Amino acid sequence: MESTQPQSDAKQSDAKKQSDAKQSDAKKQKGRVKKLRRWAAAGDVYTRARLAECAAHGVDAKLTAETTPPAKGGRVPTVKGDVGTVVWRALAPSLDAAVGAVYADPASETEARREWPPWLRLGNAARARRVVLAVAPGVADASAVPFLRGGVAARVYGKRHGDADRDALDAVAAAPPPWEAPPPKRKKGSGGRRAQKRRRKEAARAAEASSDDDDDEPDVDLMEAPWALLRDAVLTRAQLAANDYPLPREAAPRHVALGADDDGEDLGVVDGAEAYRLPSRPRAAAILERCGAETVRRSGAPPGARRRVFGLDCEMVQTTAGARVARCTLVDGAGAVVFDELAKPAEKVVDYCTQWSGLDEAALRGVATSVDQVRAALLETVDADDVLVGHSLDCDLRALGLAHHACADTALLYGHPRGAPYKKKLKQLAKEFLDREIQDGAHDSAVDARAALDLFALRVARGPAFAGGAEDAFARLARHGCRVCVVGDAATLQRRATGAVSAVRATGAGVAAAAAQKHAEGWNLVVARLEEGGDLDGACRVLEAALADDALLVVVAQPPLDEANRLARQKRLATDPRASTVWTAEREKACAAALQAASYAAVVVKARGG
Repeated sequence: MESTQPQSDAKQSDAKKQSDAKQSDAKKQKGRVKKLRRWAAAGDVYTRARLAECAAHGVDAKLTAETTPPAKGGRVPTVKGDVGTVVWRALAPSLDAAVGAVYADPASETEARREWPPWLRLGNAARARRVVLAVAPGVADASAVPFLRGGVAARVYGKRHGDADRDALDAVAAAPPPWEAPPPKRKKGSGGRRAQKRRRKEAARAAEASSDDDDDEPDVDLMEAPWALLRDAVLTRAQLAANDYPLPREAAPRHVALGADDDGEDLGVVDGAEAYRLPSRPRAAAILERCGAETVRRSGAPPGARRRVFGLDCEMVQTTAGARVARCTLVDGAGAVVFDELAKPAEKVVDYCTQWSGLDEAALRGVATSVDQVRAALLETVDADDVLVGHSLDCDLRALGLAHHACADTALLYGHPRGAPYKKKLKQLAKEFLDREIQDGAHDSAVDARAALDLFALRVARGPAFAGGAEDAFARLARHGCRVCVVGDAATLQRRATGAVSAVRATGAGVAAAAAQKHAEGWNLVVARLEEGGDLDGACRVLEAALADDALLVVVAQPPLDEANRLARQKRLATDPRASTVWTAEREKACAAALQAASYAAVVVKARGG
């Protein structure tokens, strides 16, 4: 009896301890929930861990956005990458591990506030996962648009004319991630002569080492390169459409097989690069009728087969019906000519364009080959899964009346300093990246096709970021796991629907409707370029009504650029030594004021929670 009493007391003591522990845990839990609610009400949920904790305890942390109104007669201090910073920072949690290893959640509230532009106060910023970006050009008076009242005049560009001559969407697309900030610039001449001399030597050694690394980099063998390596440099269907490539018919099968009676005795190209034979005119007509504007294969490619790569280039002449193909050259991945054939257009030639085509009347005299025969030979040579490479390849395919699924265009793979739709010439690219002189006088389609192939191989070897390729911020976001869609007219899609970015063509009020639909479908970033002169307030209201709980609506209203462009153009002409006009101080003052006004845009950031 005496022995059971201590045991009972021990059990009661343990039970009391457990009860006290549970009460203590419940009290701590209650205190934690109370703290989470206080944080959520104050908008201080700025890390993903804190947001997950709120979700686990049923605390609703609403995303809110508030912009700092400009001071009377002044502007809030901004920099030209602010809008891009908002987009990158909001989408950072949706990016894959490659970027997640670089970006980390802020460690304090002060650090969290510094991640965003100073004119923007986001409440519960960790909730932001998606962005709807709407850019409206040509807005002369933002205060006349009710939706834009209370926004911020944010800097979009610098004061140079080359900046003001571009759309505000280009500034956002050019913005790098905020966690990849460039190193601080040193003052010129700092550190004395010895320090300058030492830095010059270090820079020379670094440049030499970089050159050695480039020389040691292995070249890509296009004859053996796997599709996984080529895929990134091949245009997607959305890119084909955005760059006005002829598209294959939807109703037609992707592989059009010839009949069983086609034994190859009288057909196009013999396997190998040594010999070929064009089909006869009746046979070419039969091939074209059966294939239409599709690529063709005689037999299905075996599983796991490598995709062949061909370079294509055509020379054109002007006829009474427009430009027509007069020479067509196809080169394989090793640079060997598969066929190089002259073709006589059916229409009367009015200009041989000898300066560019290298052809004249004597070159085409006696040529009996038709363009249909050349086209049939191409259809019989190039399989549906083979890659066609060229410079502005859309022009060649359109002239030939063909459509192909796998195309690589060096005019798009190598970016222009001013961005799309500007393109560098093949001659410039060959000189800059291959150290090769081409088109010295007349063009040679075989030389041009080989140059395009070599540029394609170099781009495949170096990756998407090489040579300022078409990968802007939107394409980079898409490559790192974000679903990105651009909505707008054909010119906007040609500029911005690159890489894995999807494209939706729309005009007028349909832009806002299509963007709202894409946002409702769950896309991480929807970019809409609204039409100039349309109902801006109505379009913004449509986008705001469709906004999800975890999304930000960013509207950028850019002022007209006509006056700034006109004055900058006059200044450029007046400063020419041969000019007779004088550029006065008054005109310089007016030009500087116009460029200053053009460098700012009205920016509004809104969230569904307020």
